[in-house]
Amino acid sequence: MDITWSDFYDASGSDLRHGLFVLALIVTFFWTARVAIDANFRTRADWAESKVPGRDLWRIGLVVGSVPAVVYCVVYPGISLLFHSIFTWLDGPVHMGSTVLAVVVVVWIAGLALSAAYEVIARKKLDAVGALTNRGRRAKDAELAYGLLLPSFVLFGEFVFYPFARNFRASRIQPGLFPGQPGKNVGWAQWGRFIDTAVLGKSIWYGLGRGLIVFVILFLVAGALARAINGSAKPVWRPSSIAVLFAVPFIMIALVHFFDTSDSDFANSFKVTILFAIYTVVPGLVLGLLLAVVANQRLRNMGFYRVVFSSPIITGVAASSVIFFTLLNPQVGLLPWLGLETNPALLENPSWALLAVSGVVVWANLGLVFILMSAGLQAIPDDLYEAARVDGAGAWRRFWSITVPMLSPTIFFTVVVGSIFAFQAFGQIQLLTQGGPLKKTNVLTFQIYQDVVQGNTSKAGILSIALFVIVLTFTVIQLRVLERRVEYGN
Repeated sequence: MDITWSDFYDASGSDLRHGLFVLALIVTFFWTARVAIDANFRTRADWAESKVPGRDLWRIGLVVGSVPAVVYCVVYPGISLLFHSIFTWLDGPVHMGSTVLAVVVVVWIAGLALSAAYEVIARKKLDAVGALTNRGRRAKDAELAYGLLLPSFVLFGEFVFYPFARNFRASRIQPGLFPGQPGKNVGWAQWGRFIDTAVLGKSIWYGLGRGLIVFVILFLVAGALARAINGSAKPVWRPSSIAVLFAVPFIMIALVHFFDTSDSDFANSFKVTILFAIYTVVPGLVLGLLLAVVANQRLRNMGFYRVVFSSPIITGVAASSVIFFTLLNPQVGLLPWLGLETNPALLENPSWALLAVSGVVVWANLGLVFILMSAGLQAIPDDLYEAARVDGAGAWRRFWSITVPMLSPTIFFTVVVGSIFAFQAFGQIQLLTQGGPLKKTNVLTFQIYQDVVQGNTSKAGILSIALFVIVLTFTVIQLRVLERRVEYGN
């Protein structure tokens, strides 16, 4: 038989077969992984006494069991894309498909048989010996954990990982001029047009040059300040500190140059998304921390205020957006009642629309931040504050020397999660401004949504991949930089 392009990439009847096959591959992988864990956690004495053949056979089973998933989800699409790029076959049969699929199935069945035979032999001999150590019990716990995680992996695989992988194929297909018209495979050329890679490359070189100058200045100034504070002692520079000292100005200068010189939708949406993240994460963190500190006081009826401060968490995105849309209405809203005239309205003003939407998001997320900060404050021992009072430390000194360091894990978690949520915000933008006015609130997620609605799936796929890379990079930077400031001590 011949495997056509649509068998793996189009939304046809093969989706059910694809889902079942991926599910079987995931089950195979977890089965072989469980066998590996069960074998690895047993002591060498158990294996020597039971005389199970091939102590390292579990590694073979794990590799063989996971090979079909890699071949089916990575190698085969890559080979298909390569052949379609070379021979420009859009809908013709791929004659090598049947061979690839046969190899995948054979290797998959071999992995199942090898793992099953190995498990039967190992269980019989090890159970006969009866030497199940504590590591063996840990293996049982790991087996239960993998079983509980399996449904989540199946859901993520079908509804997150697989659709994300399809974006790479969609990014190479140029849609037809009319709805329903088949697209054309144009390769990776669209990436340069939608991401504006020419301007992005120039911005990177611009940031490297200017960032190096700023780095030298900061390095000299920081060294001089360190010597002034510590006397004649030579400052000790860590590689991580030097990297941060160079990376921060480089990234900022490159981004500013890219935003100023590029007129692409990606550059505008990226800029709006960064501003939106700054306007929502920082004020939300500060307000949530202040409210948590106030509510943590042992005063009368403070429980009522805790309920009030945490109440925004029960309000949905749609409900909060409608409420603030009414409050910000220039005719019947709260501002006219207070005597404040806004012309045009805040949500229609290019200078204030993003700030207004950010305020709505801050209020909607305030309950979650307050609950997290309150939980962190209640975990701080009162003995630390009592000792600080005895030493004469004031309220401000206790806040910066005790509260903030002890809350640093919670603050770190809130910043990372809040940043991810900010880069993925969509509901408030859709309900309040729909990306306007003049695209001043057009974040990346809403730009992707607009491209999908307009039928430009290739651009939407490219921007979604770019958004994933941006969020991943930003999160890794936060984990590398901010985690060094976190205090996990008692």
